[in-house]
Amino acid sequence: MNLLIAGKSDINRAAREFFESRGVGVKTAEDISGITKFEGEVGDFRAAAGGEEIEAAFVLLTELPACEPEPIDGGAVEGLFARSPEEMTSRSREYPDVFLLDYFRESPAHAAIRALGAAGALAAKKRRAYYLSRFARTADYESETLYSETRNAGAVFVKYDELKITRAGGVFKIAASDGALEYEISTDHIYSDGARDVGGRFRAAARVFGLRAGKGGFLVEDRHFLEPVRTSRRGVYHIGRDAALRAGETFAFILRDAKRDAAGFRDGRARAEIDGNKCVLCRTCERACPHAAMTPDTAARAMKNMVSACEGCGICVSLCPCSAIALAGERDYESPGRACGHRTLIMCCENGANEAIGEALSFMGALAADVDIRAVPCGGRISAGELGRALENYGGVMAAVCPDGACAHFDGNKRACLQAGQMADALKLAGLSGMDVATVQVSHAMPRALADAVVDFMTRHGRSEPDLETAS
Repeated sequence: MNLLIAGKSDINRAAREFFESRGVGVKTAEDISGITKFEGEVGDFRAAAGGEEIEAAFVLLTELPACEPEPIDGGAVEGLFARSPEEMTSRSREYPDVFLLDYFRESPAHAAIRALGAAGALAAKKRRAYYLSRFARTADYESETLYSETRNAGAVFVKYDELKITRAGGVFKIAASDGALEYEISTDHIYSDGARDVGGRFRAAARVFGLRAGKGGFLVEDRHFLEPVRTSRRGVYHIGRDAALRAGETFAFILRDAKRDAAGFRDGRARAEIDGNKCVLCRTCERACPHAAMTPDTAARAMKNMVSACEGCGICVSLCPCSAIALAGERDYESPGRACGHRTLIMCCENGANEAIGEALSFMGALAADVDIRAVPCGGRISAGELGRALENYGGVMAAVCPDGACAHFDGNKRACLQAGQMADALKLAGLSGMDVATVQVSHAMPRALADAVVDFMTRHGRSEPDLETAS
């Protein structure tokens, strides 16, 4: 198995050492502008860089978005990483220093850590420092300790709901409110965490690898809510500063993920099949696919589905104007027969709940024996018809889907909840009190919440509830 590291970053050396120590061959292309070709899919990527043909099973993109901060009301704002904390404390200051997070967009973890450390260093030198943020971040990357140390050093924390910044005579006037207290701060210097746009260099990198991006060009890998390194193209991973904070754990996840995907289809996943006789290369499917699985095949004069990237979500099928796409290869769950009418089926979205269900079952004691699990590529694939068929064999069916805002399939989780709600209403109207349908919205990191929801669902018809086992 080979890896292509693309981009220039301080983390490249650590990545090379990690993967080579595990028997992975590594090629590096630091100058992404020199990559003249990139094609293929996970397990079989092919790139041309610097006159060399490179074959790789997966790709690690280490190029970072531009983080030059935006001016505020015409005034220059300095980036959090532009100066070291030592340089900040050595400057003569009349006004306090202000560290501003979440102003343009939600700040990443690495920015919060940098701001906390710098604000604490200034406060320890008896300098006035304000830490302004819209969101509180705790329990990750030792941030609880950083918060305590920075607060104890004397920095002032403002968690704002409303913020207005104006500038006059070279001085910023900041009016902040948390809904209860009002703050007015004057400063000639603001440190902020970044820009609204990734910059041309990073946009070019995303184009080279065919990655989907959101507003401002930022990658939408975080919508998978499994690891912040996944991108819209299976087998291509992005290492930003957040992921670099726990590099060893991140590299290990990538290696497991890449090996699994390179091995081929997971059982039961549907895939899109294209009828070349109907396809007119309008590329509607390419624009709509949230996984960048569709690509034009100029030789065949039709679109091609990169099956390793396809999640079988069906969006392309519903949008194709020529009806040239159909889903194939999906294996429905095996019918357990009428004897399982007392059992419960949990339909788990692969992008979230399916990652947590194993641990969730371990919390449920004897009740776990009455649960069957079916993994689905996306909660949005759960239809009312599918729920109805499941109820032929199960007393209860629960759809475990991603939280709102976390769905990778255009709010497929909301569609699943709507379908389940309609089915539950229909059962109630029909007087079928022995059957039940429900939903729960959980991420991969919420096994305890998932266990609680399943136990509540299974016991509300009078079944005795077992004690939840203590998490180890």
